Amino acid sequence: MFPFWNKLSADEKKALSEKLGTSVNHLRHVFLYGKKVGHEMAMKIERETGISKTELRPDIYPPNDIK
Repeated sequence: MFPFWNKLSADEKKALSEKLGTSVNHLRHVFLYGKKVGHEMAMKIERETGISKTELRPDIYPPNDIK
């Protein structure tokens, strides 16, 4: 789902999980298998990785339809 995850080293994955206050295993499930996260975690992930919260949770953060 999110190829950037496979590009991170084990140390980078651990550092990211610590910044986000969760486990490497939880993030693995989010980034590789599409496990849904809550709105607060979606915002944290967006802030730390640049991955849009809309990509993570389009059901609660729908894309803008502004044309």
